[in-house]
Amino acid sequence: MNGTWHFREANASEWYEGEVPGCVQLDLIRLGKIEDPYYRMNEIKFHKLEEKEWVYKKEFDFNAKNKNEYDALKLVFEGIDTFADIYLNGIHLGKVQNMFIPYEFDIKDIVKDGNNVLEVYFDSITKTIKAMEQTSPVKLE
Repeated sequence: MNGTWHFREANASEWYEGEVPGCVQLDLIRLGKIEDPYYRMNEIKFHKLEEKEWVYKKEFDFNAKNKNEYDALKLVFEGIDTFADIYLNGIHLGKVQNMFIPYEFDIKDIVKDGNNVLEVYFDSITKTIKAMEQTSPVKLE
């Protein structure tokens, strides 16, 4: 699944081309949508991206002719940062919450012959952490 994906801000309609593995910041720099974060005060704009939700989408073709020969078909994320929901063909596969843990999803009953759509909905890291701090019985500092 590495290679070209499409991405957008969650509440926007326009899709852009991105690269996986990668990150939204690098994709936006490559597209000229944000400036070098190490120049002057650009770092402030760069950090504001963490307050937004993002969607990455990959369409792929699958030949399902032999899929019944396998006990499972695994979709594996080796490092996905950080809080995200994964969907295949509109079906929620699960939620990921740690980029240092690989996540596996059995997609045998979901993947279909022909065109498939994989979508990853990334939560805002700053909003998620603030929400966790407000609901946690332990003070996060």
